[in-house]
Amino acid sequence: MSKAKATDEPLADIRVALADDHWAVRNSWRQLFEAKPGFRVVLEVSNGQEFIDGLPAALPVHLAVVDACMPGVDGYEAIRVTKEKHPEVKMLAVSFDGSDENVLKLIHLGACGFLGKDAMPNDYHRATDHIVSTGYYHTDRVHQLLLQHPGGLTAEQRALQQAYADITAREMEIMALLAREDEPSTEKAADELNLSKRTVESHVKNVCEKLEKKTRLGALLLLIRSKLLK
Repeated sequence: MSKAKATDEPLADIRVALADDHWAVRNSWRQLFEAKPGFRVVLEVSNGQEFIDGLPAALPVHLAVVDACMPGVDGYEAIRVTKEKHPEVKMLAVSFDGSDENVLKLIHLGACGFLGKDAMPNDYHRATDHIVSTGYYHTDRVHQLLLQHPGGLTAEQRALQQAYADITAREMEIMALLAREDEPSTEKAADELNLSKRTVESHVKNVCEKLEKKTRLGALLLLIRSKLLK
């Protein structure tokens, strides 16, 4: 496993971070960027956790090339965390999976562009130059995907997002109570909230219908995975 490497050299015009679990891939990327005038690699890591941990010391970073699939903390999580903590860092996501769903997922998480892992050097030059100059790189295909799926969300994801918005505060309160580690029954939940059992069951049924889940457990798991419940 490689260690994060950050340098204290004077700033170059464009400071680049690289994240990929294969040394040969990182080496080819490094050679590509070192050959570009004004570009300098200031961080090179082999997984998402190293990227997250090493980035603050390497800042400012103007461009990051991040492989989506890496061991441990993957590129998806690294992109999400970086978008949240360091939104000024522009990230080019790279993956062998070029499916519409995967491309949309990466862009929704915070990537400014996407390239297939088998992209040629000219593709990298074109993508990175475009991200540096405009802040994003969208091929015609990606542009069409975003027109069809605003915000990088599929129709199903937008429907689910709307369903979350439709859950009332009282319904969420009840689901949060039912998600506790002591696994309270409907009767106990009703007693604690000073509601009737029928009212609690009605609220749970409404949540299940909104989330298109057949059972209370299915609805709870979805809410927990979506981080709406802990």
